[in-house]
Amino acid sequence: MVQTLPPTSTLTPADWDSFGDTPDHATVDEGVDTHDEFTTYLRGQVGGGLQTVVGLATGSDPGVHSGHVIRVVFRKAASVGNPATRVYVQLFQGATPITGIEESGLARTTLWKTFEYTLTTAEAAAITDYSDLRLSLTTTSVPATNLDLRVTAVELQLPDVVESVVAWTLAEGASDAVAAALTAGMSAKLDALDTEYGDIVLPDIAAVHRNPMSVDDGIQTFPVLAVYSPGGQLPILNDGGHADGLFEIEVQVLVKDRDQAVLQKYVYRYVRAAVEVLTEAWVASTLDEWNLQASLMSVVYSPFVESTEWSSGAVLTIQMNKLEAK
Repeated sequence: MVQTLPPTSTLTPADWDSFGDTPDHATVDEGVDTHDEFTTYLRGQVGGGLQTVVGLATGSDPGVHSGHVIRVVFRKAASVGNPATRVYVQLFQGATPITGIEESGLARTTLWKTFEYTLTTAEAAAITDYSDLRLSLTTTSVPATNLDLRVTAVELQLPDVVESVVAWTLAEGASDAVAAALTAGMSAKLDALDTEYGDIVLPDIAAVHRNPMSVDDGIQTFPVLAVYSPGGQLPILNDGGHADGLFEIEVQVLVKDRDQAVLQKYVYRYVRAAVEVLTEAWVASTLDEWNLQASLMSVVYSPFVESTEWSSGAVLTIQMNKLEAK
């Protein structure tokens, strides 16, 4: 699949003549593969350096720097003396040139020719705003008085947005949403669990990190949470090879205490608190873009090397599913 960006505006009125429609972009916007040949076209007839600049439709960043193709349909019509004719096509982002290509030595013909140029990786990478692209067409001939070049369609083709890029963007957004919900809701939830159980007081979360953590990371205060997308975790694809938006987010709990019995209570109560906070956030529409399911993946106990205290870690696996509507 590709994105096709036709011209949608005339930014520099043409030195060319418009036939069949006006303004300039409307004469060349019907699509390269479905162009109307002699019905609407731009015609460069007299002089050198005839130019028109058209703005292109807004595209979506495909996430790759390949498959960017400029396409122009033109022909050199019959003219006196068969002058040497060329057409120069330039792609701009705003006023910044991205690339320029010349097609020269054009022969007289009654047939329309499709000219295509694929941007290099560096040229495609230079595009940062797919809402501000424009094409410039300039034609000259020698002698200039005998010019007769006609253009009937122009467009820029782009790859469709890469599914994995969409999925990773969603995963990053989901991680942000989960971390924000936990930061906002854990303290009150821990207080509620203290009241419910009445045997120990659960300390507030010291920090919510966005990367996996371990006791070797120099953590000074506990407990801590870490929210992240597992490394190498790919989105789940459907049979058509497209991302369904289902992927995993992991919430890591790290606690410590000298008493292993207390430590065990810490682990499961912090996990319970996290699950309830996220569930309530979703119900309250804080996470209304997401459907979620949570499961406890693992619990690990280990002693600190230089302490009689014990640390414990739990990993809560959350499946996040992007929803069209709640």
